[in-house]
Amino acid sequence: MLAVSVFLPWYGVSLTASGTAYFQQVTDTVVTQWGNAGLQSQLGAANARVGGLAGHQLATLSGHQALKYTSIVLLALGGLAFVLALLRLVDSPGLPSAEGSSIVGLGVLASICVLFRMGEPPSAPGQLAEYFSLSLHYGAWLALISSLGVVLGSVRPRTVSPGAGSERDGQNVWAELSGWTPDA
Repeated sequence: MLAVSVFLPWYGVSLTASGTAYFQQVTDTVVTQWGNAGLQSQLGAANARVGGLAGHQLATLSGHQALKYTSIVLLALGGLAFVLALLRLVDSPGLPSAEGSSIVGLGVLASICVLFRMGEPPSAPGQLAEYFSLSLHYGAWLALISSLGVVLGSVRPRTVSPGAGSERDGQNVWAELSGWTPDA
C-alpha cells in the first residue's frame, strides 16, 4: 500500500485570495490596454467567477508529481519491505533470512519521510507560493497508515514455526479432508 499511495493524490492545490486578486489585476490591465466593450464584458464576468475560487481546490498532485526524490525513496522502501516480509514468511534454507528488525527500520524510515512531507509540503517556485496553497489529501494519509502498518506488522511475533505444515504426509491430509482412510 505504501508504494501504491505514492501515485494517489497527496496535495490539493487551491487558489489563495492574493492569487485571485493578482488574476483580477492582470485582466484589468489587459482590458485597459487592449480592451473594447466586448472584451471588457467577457473579462469582467471572468473576474467575478475567479473571485469565488479563492480557497476552493482546483487540482490535486500525487506524491509522485509533488515529491521528486521522496517518492522514489518511498517506492524503494515499500518494495524492499515487501520483499523482506516475503523472505521472512518463506524462511527457506536456500534463501537468506529476513530479520524483523530490518523491516521495522524500513517502516520507521518510511514513516519519517511521510511525516516530514506532511508537515513540510513542497513549496511552489518563486512567487507562485503566494498565489497557490497546498492542503493534505488522502494519499498522504494512506502512506502514513501503510508505513506504520509495516512497522506494526514486523514487530508482531511469528506464531507459525517454519516447517510446521511439512510434518504431515499426503495420506493424513486426505484422511482429514474426506474422512476416508485407505484399507491397509
